[in-house]
Amino acid sequence: MLVDANGQASGAVVVSSAGAVTPLDLPYDAQPAGLGTDGVILVNQPSEMPYLLGADGVKQLLEGSGGTAYAHFRSDSGLVVGSSSAVVNGPSQPVIWQDGAALEVGNLGHDGWDGFATTASPTPGLVAGSFSGYRWQRTVFLYGPDGMRDLGEPPACAWACWPTAINDLGQMVGQSRDDAEYRATHYHGWLWQEGAFTPLQALVDMPNVNIESPSGIDELGRIAVNGSDDDWHHQYALVLVPAQ
Repeated sequence: MLVDANGQASGAVVVSSAGAVTPLDLPYDAQPAGLGTDGVILVNQPSEMPYLLGADGVKQLLEGSGGTAYAHFRSDSGLVVGSSSAVVNGPSQPVIWQDGAALEVGNLGHDGWDGFATTASPTPGLVAGSFSGYRWQRTVFLYGPDGMRDLGEPPACAWACWPTAINDLGQMVGQSRDDAEYRATHYHGWLWQEGAFTPLQALVDMPNVNIESPSGIDELGRIAVNGSDDDWHHQYALVLVPAQ
């Protein structure tokens, strides 16, 4: 974010591959949520519906209808996923935006729960997200050509959990939080594949590093993840590579 002389946020910046910094003329409350390989920026703004900002100007994902929406992720294929609610402060539902249309993908019968689509595969086909209930129920879903599938609750998901990335093979990674306390030991990365969840911590021999937040998984199953010590005094950028 840019800050003006009065200490107020006044926009955002984009750093190009050439190292040039370009200020964007965005409202102070705009929240850039991602930059695609095509140069299009995904933007959330509390007073507006999510929109795309590119060379052709601004394109809203969904016209306002008295409700709210939030975009979490945009794939390189142009598919945007997030959540929307028919009324302000009402239960949210997972939603997909593509080709100017919005599709609510359902709630698996979890009426009154909040649902969020949080990531999508590189090529169109798979979307992942989570639902949370008013009695601390939690579940992760996978949406694809065959509809929506309830995957259940990931490990250590007492407080929150959500997918962070999925590849074209359907392998999914995500993060769980097991307590309200803001401490590294309460954040846990996980992997879902072949119908089962596995804590990422169980896949590595690193007892002094908390495997917290995976950010990507490629077609070879390699996982980009952040790790830290118990107090976040030391941070680590890691790539977990499957054993051959």
